[in-house]
Amino acid sequence: MGCRLGWRLLARGNLLLDAGDIGSDFENRRSAIEALTGLLVTFPIWGRVDEEDYWWARRSSETDFEIRFVVH
Repeated sequence: MGCRLGWRLLARGNLLLDAGDIGSDFENRRSAIEALTGLLVTFPIWGRVDEEDYWWARRSSETDFEIRFVVH
């Protein structure tokens, strides 16, 4: 079964601005996470929220925007 890599762009207060999927289906979770890792390293600040199973990224600590990634 394939996996999708989804993203959500949020403003302060968790206001959803946009959302979608990156690419097409990945062969498995591992390949989706490898693609995600390649994206995350392009951001200066990023991390993971294990309890809610998503990764987040920001361009700076002072930005009003955050992008969240999830593997479906």
